[in-house]
Amino acid sequence: MPEHIIKSAFHPFPELETERLFLTRMDLRFLEEKFIQRTNKEVMKYIDRPLPAVVDEVKEKIEEGMASMDAGRALLWAIIRKEDKQYLGDVGYWRIDEEHGFGEIGYSLHPDHWRKGYMSEAFSVLLPYAFQKMGLHRIEANVNVDNVASSTLLMRAGFQKEAHFRENYYYNGQFLDSHIYGLLEKDLI
Repeated sequence: MPEHIIKSAFHPFPELETERLFLTRMDLRFLEEKFIQRTNKEVMKYIDRPLPAVVDEVKEKIEEGMASMDAGRALLWAIIRKEDKQYLGDVGYWRIDEEHGFGEIGYSLHPDHWRKGYMSEAFSVLLPYAFQKMGLHRIEANVNVDNVASSTLLMRAGFQKEAHFRENYYYNGQFLDSHIYGLLEKDLI
């Protein structure tokens, strides 16, 4: 079975940088900020998971992510603004399929930092990293159909809308639709 993923892209953890941002390993240093973000109803509006009731729920998720990174199954970054070292949000790759060179991207920012170009700026280094350093052939994003801002971000980065899955996700007592976006290296803008 061929493996397309380049393991050296995971260890040591890749610290990345843009003009305004540091992208650093997501870990428990950012627990409080991540809890504030995940308990914000605007942030969670299109993330179909319940708001955490206590900080330990967020701690557990961060620890799961750290274990996945240590095992070479994910790369998860905290997005830090250079000018004041403030945590803005997070972004990362998971559900990495070594055989098929596939990974899913996910991201979120606190609403105070929306519409300032931060995620597009993070994408400018993260997307090339996935193809050129990690060895991914394809990046996929799963988006709530009502999340216009996320869809717009992805399309501006070169992703193509590939599917509309009807009622494929069950959350909060109802079945929800999903949009799937895909990006190949040749699609990068």
